[in-house]
Amino acid sequence: MDADSDRKWSEISFPQFVKIMQEKIDRSKLKVVEGELRDGPASNVTGNALTTRLYLKRKNKQAQNLLIRFAEPLTIAASMFGAEYPKEFMKFAWQNLLDSHPHDSINGVTQDKTVADVSNRLDNVIDLSQSMGNRAMQWFIKQIDLGKFDDDDVLIVAFNPLPYPRCEIAKAWINMPYDTSKAHFWGLVDPELVIYDAQGNLLDTQWQGKTKELYSVCELHTRAFPFNCQRHLVYFDTGQIPAGGYKVFRAAVRNKETPRRYAGKFDRTDTLLKAPNIMENESLKVVMNRNGTFDLVDKVNKRTYAGLNYYEDRGEHGDYWINNRPMFNQTHSSQGCRARIWSEDSGPLQATLVSEITMHLPARGIKEQQQRGDRLEDLTIKTSVTLRSGSHSLEVKVDIDNRHEDHYLRVMFPSGLEEATHADAGGHFIVDHRPIRPPGPNDETSWMDMATLPQNNFIDISDGKHGIAFLNDSLTEYEVSDSQERVVALSLLRCVRNWVCTEHRCGSNWPSQKGAQALGQHTIRYAIMPHNGNWNDADIPLEAVLFNIPIRLVQTRSTEGELSANQSSFYSIDNKKLQFSAMKKTEDRDTIIFRIYNPTNSEQKGNLKFAASLSKAWSTNLNEQRSAEIKLKDEHTVPVSAGPCKIITVEIEPKD
Repeated sequence: MDADSDRKWSEISFPQFVKIMQEKIDRSKLKVVEGELRDGPASNVTGNALTTRLYLKRKNKQAQNLLIRFAEPLTIAASMFGAEYPKEFMKFAWQNLLDSHPHDSINGVTQDKTVADVSNRLDNVIDLSQSMGNRAMQWFIKQIDLGKFDDDDVLIVAFNPLPYPRCEIAKAWINMPYDTSKAHFWGLVDPELVIYDAQGNLLDTQWQGKTKELYSVCELHTRAFPFNCQRHLVYFDTGQIPAGGYKVFRAAVRNKETPRRYAGKFDRTDTLLKAPNIMENESLKVVMNRNGTFDLVDKVNKRTYAGLNYYEDRGEHGDYWINNRPMFNQTHSSQGCRARIWSEDSGPLQATLVSEITMHLPARGIKEQQQRGDRLEDLTIKTSVTLRSGSHSLEVKVDIDNRHEDHYLRVMFPSGLEEATHADAGGHFIVDHRPIRPPGPNDETSWMDMATLPQNNFIDISDGKHGIAFLNDSLTEYEVSDSQERVVALSLLRCVRNWVCTEHRCGSNWPSQKGAQALGQHTIRYAIMPHNGNWNDADIPLEAVLFNIPIRLVQTRSTEGELSANQSSFYSIDNKKLQFSAMKKTEDRDTIIFRIYNPTNSEQKGNLKFAASLSKAWSTNLNEQRSAEIKLKDEHTVPVSAGPCKIITVEIEPKD
């Protein structure tokens, strides 16, 4: 008879299983394993899938940002003041987002048809989130008391969906009425715009020009009417925009008044463009080099980062999950390229330098011969580098028209921080602190591809005195080289063939499906922020969120309401170390969930403040089960305290 015949086998729930294990196991004798459990080799953790079909992962991040950090908080805030909450639309948006998140689906390690389905669902999330957020902003605008303005005034309302105050150089497209009967015969009437705040103070403005447009205006029970207007492009300094709220501005035709800083068609006060290849503001200086790289001078901390932003491209004969370099590999660098360089948007508030390089790369690999291929095609990369007045960071936009297959493209930044031993990357409710030297089978050897690691929003490298952060919009992977230069690499494209793993020992090729080759146009954004100290000293998690979630501008006119005609905050966190996670409806009660987390290694205290009056607040777990009531400081303020690396979920009940 089987030795186990006297055992009783039964099916139980997971909580019951955990309870039994706790009773039977002496935890003091168990070995404790710490860390991310990413010991390698890369094939054991399928870590190289991080950049497979990166365009899909970028769209997913865009959808999440719009839903969680734009649509949800603004619609919740509006509902606290009496607006109807779009429950069914929100439910449908979340259903589409979660339906996109099965493991292989969101990773893109599937056939092209599945990826197309996921992409369509994410488009639904994006469209619904835009619509719900826009409706919330429209509702708020109707409640603002703008009666002091004239009926003909053109007003701009800037909404900040994040619960932190912020200062911006805003980019606005403004439609001004255009009376064709008053236009000069020779077209010499060319009005320029300036921006005022709600108190009538003239703001720093950079007018970029205008176009004549004819729009259709819908009228009930009749045909559409034409609306002649001039569409102006303006940059302006917003000053501080309140946390989780709005600020009102007025656009007007420029008269004899000139702001402290101004740029128009024929005159300007100054410019950030100091030379054809040099930009400079109060904190940073940028020098564009002939090969398209640039030097970044941190004027505050007196440090120069040279030769930043070159491109590296190597062969890739792997599959969805695992890198595989061809035997006869070629790694190409743009450092030997000759760039075409020009400037855009030059003025006192914003300036942009653009470099365009062409890399001659193998068109596709020859996997059977383990080589990249002999036929070369041009890969053109346009890099736009933007510097804004008052900013401590430099924004970069990369445009790539990818026509190549079987290759891996990265952008490289020699940091020169040779004393740095670790890199810090945004993670899930935490900042991951990882050694630069990757693990290996022994002390002398490292797993090469275990150096490519996941990131969320940012990667930061510091030697304790100086640091440099790379804030990014939807990138997923980085590497810091274990070399004297400590080169930071951001993965931009990983182009592979469509091979689907049916089981660990076999799979299927689909050569006609090219989706994983990431062919076509790609636009990728990131920002570079030098700083002193480490990521915590420089508040890099907050800077990364601000980079990812822009303010929203809405053009309107005079209305009657009860909210302030100047500015107002609906919700806020008064400690910038506490990171915003979610503001949502409670699943089974008519209350509101506000979730924050503390990514630092020390306890953080703060206050959640709401413009609407509150009756009660509770601490809950992630399942929204109440654990304790929180005593309010006043009817608008909830005190919170979060230990190191802790998630805090607060339930609030607004007053009727």
